[in-house]
Amino acid sequence: MFGFKYLFHLEDAIYDLHEYVTHIPDLQRLAKEYNLELELCQPFHEFFTEHRHRFEDLFNKIHVFNSEGKISADEWEAAGLYVVFAFRKT
Repeated sequence: MFGFKYLFHLEDAIYDLHEYVTHIPDLQRLAKEYNLELELCQPFHEFFTEHRHRFEDLFNKIHVFNSEGKISADEWEAAGLYVVFAFRKT
């Protein structure tokens, strides 16, 4: 189900990180088996734009921003590949 693995590389930042392509409906079906309900599924760019200030402390803690308080153009482009998921236990 989650067998499509690829290696992600971002020059001077991330080297050979294993990641997996996830089919959202399959993930939802699997989560339901554990009484988890999909509450949010949003492209990262949209999520970041809407919730940046709410999660700013977390973004700082995980070093999302450069020394100018921004995300580099390359990192922003790469982030466009991701989707944010949030599940709620029912």
